[in-house]
Amino acid sequence: MNAFLLARDALVARLSDRQQRMLLLSFQGRSQREIAATEKISQSAVSQAFAKGVRAAHDAQLTFGKA
Repeated sequence: MNAFLLARDALVARLSDRQQRMLLLSFQGRSQREIAATEKISQSAVSQAFAKGVRAAHDAQLTFGKA
């Protein structure tokens, strides 16, 4: 589990502040449309951010649980 936590922390650290906020919003159950409205960006921009790394951090956390 420690290896996972280190990998997760390294992945999240590489995200921009905006991407980290979007990750948090996704954990709160917000849709991409809601995240886009909150961040005042297009839904397409949210989708692209998720494709570039936010989704990986989100999926890893859901797979391995909260720590």
